Amino acid sequence: MFQHRLPVRFRLPWWAAALALAILALVIITAPVSAQDAVATAAPPAATSVTIPFGDWLVSIANFIGVLAAAIITPLVAWAAAKLPPAIQANITAQHRAQVEQLLARAVDYAIGAVAGAAKDKALDVNVGSAVVAVALQQVIDIAPRWLMNWMGGEQRIAKMIIARLNLSAEASATALLAGVDIGLRR
Repeated sequence: MFQHRLPVRFRLPWWAAALALAILALVIITAPVSAQDAVATAAPPAATSVTIPFGDWLVSIANFIGVLAAAIITPLVAWAAAKLPPAIQANITAQHRAQVEQLLARAVDYAIGAVAGAAKDKALDVNVGSAVVAVALQQVIDIAPRWLMNWMGGEQRIAKMIIARLNLSAEASATALLAGVDIGLRR
């Protein structure tokens, strides 16, 4: 007897066939058999009828599949990013650094404008400098995405970056300014 077999590259895995059969069974079970059944299901339910929430089940399944897909795709994207050529990785790092510089410059400018007694070209003392650092740090926390803040090194490192961009008086030190700032600020 002649048996025709498909080449290996055309065979479906067993789970794909099982999934297709399960979907087909779900469609057959949930679909009305005839037009009369379709009209009967459209009628108001009797007191003894049972309503099965297929729509809610499908939404729950779709949400689960979305979460599962995100859990699978996220590590794949991270793995692919690690495999990028060094030139592209350097370009991405340079773009992140430019984004950080722009964010910090805008936060410092905002803080200098928001704190009384602070001016752009004026040397800041400890009291005014601490207030400027606190306002600028809160501005960064409010605006920056969490991944960028983590990439920058966290709130303590961001506060030090802000201090490095300020014009401080001789008696104001970074340690004194950090002591006056509550680093425990959160979104």
